[in-house]
Amino acid sequence: MSSVLYRSIAVLGRTLVIANTLAVLVLLVCSVFGGFILSYDKVSKWWIWGFWTSPIMYAQNAIFANEFFGNSWSHVIPGSNQTLGVAILKSRGMFSEAKWYWIGIAALFGYVLVFNFLFTIALAYLKRENLPHVLVCQNSLSSSLNLKHSLNNPCSLWERPSDSI
Repeated sequence: MSSVLYRSIAVLGRTLVIANTLAVLVLLVCSVFGGFILSYDKVSKWWIWGFWTSPIMYAQNAIFANEFFGNSWSHVIPGSNQTLGVAILKSRGMFSEAKWYWIGIAALFGYVLVFNFLFTIALAYLKRENLPHVLVCQNSLSSSLNLKHSLNNPCSLWERPSDSI
């Protein structure tokens, strides 16, 4: 899931600096609102959209549901009708229903489809930046071709022709 997310960010950013900045911002938002640093009941009402849109939240809830509804956590706490796994989930502010395993799987699969679609559309319709791509030193070029080189301009930019690719 993370590979398609960051691949989409790279295509949308179109330059290394912008893509890295967007990737760090997305990583920060997903980490903070994923449910481990801030649980659902600790997130402010105006930031609740970050919680529900974070892919980490769905993955984490699926992992927690898979673990804490397993046989090793199914012992009933004395004096309560809750299992040990449900009590731990409630104490951490996580969702305490077993259905969150399948919700998390479905949400992650949906994120993969959405980000692959976004990646494909962005590759098809966004124009690439016309930046120079190769720096060739005339010294190394002339020595490999046995030519004389100019001392005033030892390195020059060689660009790909604009009609290619």
